[in-house]
Amino acid sequence: MEYFLNTARQLKEYRLAAAAPGGALPCMVTGLSHIHKAHFLAALAMEPGYRLPCIVLCDTEGEGARLCADINTMTGEESAFSFPARDLVLGDVDAVSREYEHRRVGILSRLLNGRAKLVCATPEAASQITIPRRILKKRTIDIAPGDAVSLPEITAQLIAAGYSRCDAIEGVSQFSVRGAILDIYPVNFGAPVRIELWGDDVDTVSTFDLETQRRIDTIKSVSVAPALETLFLDSEQICEKLRGLLPKIRGKRADEVKRRINEDIANTEAGAGCQNTDRYLPLCYDEEETLFDYAENVIVCENTACNESFKAASTQHLEDLKLLLEDGVICKGLDRFMLTRGEYQSACEKKATAYFENFMRGGDLRLSQLTSVSAGQVAPWSGEYRFLLDELRSYISQNFSVIVMAGTEKAAKVLASDLKGDGIPADYASEPKKLYAKRVYVTPGVLTSGYNYPEARIAAISHTSVTIQTREAPKRRKAEMINSLNDISVGDLVVHDTYGIGVFDGVQKLTEEKVSKDYIKIKYAGTDVLYVPVTQLDLISRYIGSGDQTTVKLSKMNSDHWQKTKTKAKAAAKEMAAEFIELYAKRMKSKGYAFDPDGPEQNEFENHFSYIETDDQLRCISEIKSDMESERPMERLLCGDVGFGKTEVALRAAFKCIMSGKQCALLCPTTVLAWQHYQTVVKRMEGFGVQIELLSRFRTQKEIKQTIEKLKRGSVDMVVGTHRLVQDDIQFKDLGLVIIDEEQRFGVAHKDKFKQMFAGVDILTLSATPIPRTLNMAMSGIRDMSVIETPPQDRQPVTTYVIEHNEGVIAQAINKELRRSGQVYYIHNRIDSINTCAADLHRL
Repeated sequence: MEYFLNTARQLKEYRLAAAAPGGALPCMVTGLSHIHKAHFLAALAMEPGYRLPCIVLCDTEGEGARLCADINTMTGEESAFSFPARDLVLGDVDAVSREYEHRRVGILSRLLNGRAKLVCATPEAASQITIPRRILKKRTIDIAPGDAVSLPEITAQLIAAGYSRCDAIEGVSQFSVRGAILDIYPVNFGAPVRIELWGDDVDTVSTFDLETQRRIDTIKSVSVAPALETLFLDSEQICEKLRGLLPKIRGKRADEVKRRINEDIANTEAGAGCQNTDRYLPLCYDEEETLFDYAENVIVCENTACNESFKAASTQHLEDLKLLLEDGVICKGLDRFMLTRGEYQSACEKKATAYFENFMRGGDLRLSQLTSVSAGQVAPWSGEYRFLLDELRSYISQNFSVIVMAGTEKAAKVLASDLKGDGIPADYASEPKKLYAKRVYVTPGVLTSGYNYPEARIAAISHTSVTIQTREAPKRRKAEMINSLNDISVGDLVVHDTYGIGVFDGVQKLTEEKVSKDYIKIKYAGTDVLYVPVTQLDLISRYIGSGDQTTVKLSKMNSDHWQKTKTKAKAAAKEMAAEFIELYAKRMKSKGYAFDPDGPEQNEFENHFSYIETDDQLRCISEIKSDMESERPMERLLCGDVGFGKTEVALRAAFKCIMSGKQCALLCPTTVLAWQHYQTVVKRMEGFGVQIELLSRFRTQKEIKQTIEKLKRGSVDMVVGTHRLVQDDIQFKDLGLVIIDEEQRFGVAHKDKFKQMFAGVDILTLSATPIPRTLNMAMSGIRDMSVIETPPQDRQPVTTYVIEHNEGVIAQAINKELRRSGQVYYIHNRIDSINTCAADLHRL
């Protein structure tokens, strides 16, 4: 948006940075926090005449990704890209993810054709050897309507460029040929492309949807970049270069290296290809290029931190190479994958035009000019309207020009209207351009934080997703079936279906009539022992009750106690089932309350949602409202993964209930979750005059007593609470809707006592992981079910690989995650050896 360019031009420090590429030496601008750097960089991306593309060096990938997100919000287009470090897989693996490599080649292709203005990268990523510009351009396939295309020829080109042929493409770097149709998903394009041929000529080029296979838009042309950074011209060239390397191999593990290379030569000549081409990158190209060679200039953010980041990455890389050399995986001549420290410093000195720093730090940099910005960082607006009003009034009194990023277009329009109604000179502007003092512009978009420049009287405030709560992970009790003997250890309590609770005492081989078999030995009370053939493992399950051998009473094999216990349990289950049938029959026969259709207040409440609803959310909302407007009591299950938007769907139902003059109760399994929901509800319903209370141990006895009285009088519209809500002293004046969250974590007695208390009340149950009983009720029609299957926009899927245990792969994965300041959750299967496992990881 031009607004951010125009505001930056008000600052002399920015004008210095914008003029820097024309000077012989770089300048340094200090006083810039993350958001100010993003503002300066976004303005440079829009500045006519500025030498682009530009590499932006950041000390971590996380910082680079955040910069890109903020820059693209400010420019209003995809101007900046986050360039990841490559996962070099030099050892022997059966499968490897090429996601980062695809992203890297895609960004390099955009740099080459001018469709990327800024690229944020760590020093490690920028210093890794990659495909040269000349080769990338040569191996890119351009296709447009009217072009003559040979399908066999283009198929061979795609395979040589690292694309995989399949029946129907499912993801990036795949292609398929079906008659006169060629489908490709290029690594440098945001959608799969369909090329339809008429004879040997291209008839149309269009994008299409992977799921429906339907065409979306016709496009003028497509450029298909290679999928890999390691490209040989053909199999003959690979074999020739490998044979040329063999006589040069020396050292202790020379035989091992030669064996691997000869295997790759044999596989390549047989048409199977190299097992791992990554290790042969140093042989691929005559010229050696990195990301630095693709850019006109470089801006370094936090130079000292970047130097430390490169030092750490380089040290780790050299250690990895040392181990691979010792193991005979690579050899001299196959150990050149990134720049040395001196080469990195030289590349920075040649290309760097500006250094953006938060604080001034010492160093031996030769600079043309040093300047400092007077700027402040503004915390994100959490969504509480009164706080925003106070902040805007303060800025207006100081003659500031303010922009407010409100999230979605819908939320921005609503907020602008609300502000204007409260006397704030605010206007909605999708792309504001000019600056006016004492004016507020409300626009779509989200920044990681706001900023202000006191001298220029400019400020930005951003709504951000701070209201998204991180829920406790559901502590589900997993099925206790024993699938193999590895699942139990000597001394574990087990339950035999016929004989009851005993202690597992290992596996013993017994011989009968000259036939030897393995038996599971189980000790019972006294001297009783049971031998169970290992083939009957399904009769045994792990004991799931509380206690251990010292506190749990073992069964007696010659007693009927266990059978009586089973009989009692079956009777109790049968009795509970009868109660369920009676309860649900009563609910289905009872007459409920038909809620009013949506009114202006409901529409206004929904318009204040800061995000774009998914189609699934809208469908579920419609289904729930339809239930609520009928006279039959609602009994609906809402399923959806964590983060898919179940809470917003439930809150719209709650608000509908309240606007009809009824009370709503939200039942949560834990005190912490109740507190989180309470905060969310208060923020979401702020400004609508809704009275909300909390009932949990976070409240004092006096506060609980007052809330109970308010519920009876009807002065509380909505209450959020734990199982405290199902106590006998709780009475509602006019309850209309009960929302039960994470219902699988409640006891059956709690949930159904609540339903018995309010037979005619609408009930909405939320769950990411519904229990089998609940699902059975939904499938059999006792309960209705709505499902949210669509994830929110930009949510990344989890990628899973199943491989044999490999220390090299584990070490590489963990090191990469730590280098990007991420977190690793490592799961080990045995408590008794978990410390040894931790020590092994530390050693790696």
